[in-house]
Amino acid sequence: MLIWLPEMTQSALNALANRAHRLLAAEGALYLAASPFSVTRSDVANPALEAIRAIEMRSVEAEARFGTASPRVLGQALLRAEPKLYTERAKRLGGLRLWSRGRFFVAGEDVYPRLIAA
Repeated sequence: MLIWLPEMTQSALNALANRAHRLLAAEGALYLAASPFSVTRSDVANPALEAIRAIEMRSVEAEARFGTASPRVLGQALLRAEPKLYTERAKRLGGLRLWSRGRFFVAGEDVYPRLIAA
């Protein structure tokens, strides 16, 4: 999903996602990364889940700025954009980041749990 987070680089955000997802996976709760605002069985705060929730809240700003938090929708719009707009994309999209929801499908199978465990 797209988030607006100009104060963090994409590589730092990727490292944060990796760590949070590994912590959830260690608890057998990696499925929560895909829907972090769903109700959990525990009343105890989970730092990894709280970090994911805080990051995902930044999608609201991305949607307000670009009309979507979907990388696919934004990519399709950029493909149809006028050349001048497209050439200024770095300036316009400078704070936009990609956030991993903890899923990666290959041939219909979510292989992310294996990737994060490796």
